[in-house]
Amino acid sequence: MRNWQWGRAHVAVFANPVFSRIPVLRDWLEASIPTAGSYDTLNRGPSTIRDDAHPFEQRFGAGLRTIADMASLADARMIMTPGQSGNPLSAHFADLLRPWRDFDWLVPDRSPAVSTLVLVPAR
Repeated sequence: MRNWQWGRAHVAVFANPVFSRIPVLRDWLEASIPTAGSYDTLNRGPSTIRDDAHPFEQRFGAGLRTIADMASLADARMIMTPGQSGNPLSAHFADLLRPWRDFDWLVPDRSPAVSTLVLVPAR
């Protein structure tokens, strides 16, 4: 009992809506991270105790967090999980899991760009 930790049992799982239905791909493409929180905390991380296999797994929570002062939108902060890309082969597929869990924020126009995508219309 001394080695028991909430983070080992309480894991936020972000199942892919398409690939989670395919057994071979489900575990490979599932994004997950140990989290704090429960029903009765500010960092709400509810679980479904009726699930015998994973009774403490976090099933839902704030996927997008935004803090904005309408008088000073330049100071807005936001984070989204699991990542910036829906492509499981992208490095940005689950790159925001840890910042989301740790309440780290992206600040528009002040966070450094990792890469830039330029879309040019066909002629």
